[in-house]
Amino acid sequence: MPPRPHMEVTGNPGVTRSDFEPWSLAVSVINGCGAGIDARGKTLRAAGVDSEAIHTPVRLAAISHAVAIAIDTPEAVLPQARG
Repeated sequence: MPPRPHMEVTGNPGVTRSDFEPWSLAVSVINGCGAGIDARGKTLRAAGVDSEAIHTPVRLAAISHAVAIAIDTPEAVLPQARG
């Protein structure tokens, strides 16, 4: 998909940049988008955000994604759920 529609939203997200960038980082982690992770990480570091604050949305996204997979495919987590 061309970046145009995405860039229109990111140019004026309707929330503060300090909220938008960590959320975008988390979405990139969930989607497995390396370019998005790199871009958001650079933006946050350039804004003076410390490593711990950058890693927090990454951890939350990873946990949320893992829980979603476990809920969607219980047999992958609980072999006895296969029936």
